[in-house]
Amino acid sequence: MPAWRGAKPLCALSRGTYWFRVMRSALGARRRDFSVVRDEGIGAAPWLEMGLGRMLVEAGIDPERDAVDIALIPGTLRLPVNIGVTAAEALTDDRTDGLSANGIGAELAVRHGVGAMLADLRRRDGPCHGGEALAPGGSDPMEERSRRPWRNRFVSSGIANLR
Repeated sequence: MPAWRGAKPLCALSRGTYWFRVMRSALGARRRDFSVVRDEGIGAAPWLEMGLGRMLVEAGIDPERDAVDIALIPGTLRLPVNIGVTAAEALTDDRTDGLSANGIGAELAVRHGVGAMLADLRRRDGPCHGGEALAPGGSDPMEERSRRPWRNRFVSSGIANLR
């Protein structure tokens, strides 16, 4: 993903994830049936494309072989943004076939009939223990790491002190 190239997660905000996998309802998606993602595009919130890719591999789906296009949900890098609302809008407007999004995005898509729940990772719907994935708490570009190494320690310890 070009916008994040060279970035490194600094720390995790939590162990466990509340992210959902939703596919366009017209595709006939059923809960835990990951075969529906073949030949489709799935939008993911920033950083979540890595976990989504891993989950698909563990479900027997090879994103490259099975032509699954995992990309950022259009519009999620502009500020201010509500990723859930933006994800649901992308599904509604046919800018993606599926999404990896938060509860707001999943609820809006399902409630409005444009999306069908594929996996609720809080409920361990995935092929692996996706609910145990780490949620990144921040990132630092490569050039900043070498120029200001103290910053990584400062951010990580600051988040740790919030717990």
